[in-house]
Amino acid sequence: MQAALVVELAAREEFACETAEAILVTIRPRYRRGVIEHSMARLQEVKDRAESRRTSQGGNSPDGGTSQGSRGSEDVAQFLAELIDLGFEHRLQQLYRQFESGEISLGYFAKELGLGVRDLYAALEQRGLPTANIGAPPPAADSTSAEPGTTRLR
Repeated sequence: MQAALVVELAAREEFACETAEAILVTIRPRYRRGVIEHSMARLQEVKDRAESRRTSQGGNSPDGGTSQGSRGSEDVAQFLAELIDLGFEHRLQQLYRQFESGEISLGYFAKELGLGVRDLYAALEQRGLPTANIGAPPPAADSTSAEPGTTRLR
């Protein structure tokens, strides 16, 4: 899940906690309620641990331990949010192909994306992708000559 990745990268000090927070705020609309809030709580734990390490080492930097300017941090946050968007879109397309062919259910599709079924419906509709009659086999060529409603089940 992308939100967990953002928190983990902040915990490993790959980027500032402020950057991670900005990313989480940016991607919040894509997740069901509670996911980002949970990640924010985990990020707060990361911040608290980092602060306690700084104070135990005697370092009290005025900028909160970040060497980047706020503009640079915003640029990084924007870039990473766009990268996460691309990953989300790619995964959505992969799963949609499986859903379309009848390999997976809508519920499984939603679970894999970390969304609720209603949120997934909204996401698919926003992209103009159909959500009904997917995976149904096309009508057989010989069934066009039969009267409507008289086609035998196979």
